[in-house]
Amino acid sequence: MKKILLNPWTALITLAILVTIRFLDPSFVQSVRLRYFDEVITAQPKVDVPIHTVNIDEDTLEKMGQWPFPRNQYAEIIRDLYRREAGLVVFNVLMPEADRFKQDPELARAMKEHPIILPALGAMKARNQPSVSRVHRVGQDPEGKVVEYQVY
Repeated sequence: MKKILLNPWTALITLAILVTIRFLDPSFVQSVRLRYFDEVITAQPKVDVPIHTVNIDEDTLEKMGQWPFPRNQYAEIIRDLYRREAGLVVFNVLMPEADRFKQDPELARAMKEHPIILPALGAMKARNQPSVSRVHRVGQDPEGKVVEYQVY
């Protein structure tokens, strides 16, 4: 038995088996690896990070007026959150057009003063090609058979 364990061929065959298992990555190996990562993550000490959401609701609309607000009001909201010791502000409002009140520079200054996360950023240039529609008409052509109602 001792001769087999000390044989260099045993080491090479064992190494080949282990490399093959890692290369093929069967589901049981994936499971063991993912469980290990879960243990590493859950073993970390818990950190209390309070998260607050600022919502624009009906009361806010009554107080501040019509939506969308002038961009200087957004700038003031951002500055106020950081005055209240916000760790990070995620600004989840899409603004595809210029501000009708010409307050874009004020919002830009506030965003330069403080870290802001913008989950969506508009661009004038498309990066992706549109996909081909996979819609197929089944049955008769409905053209001319749809009832149109008069608008009052």
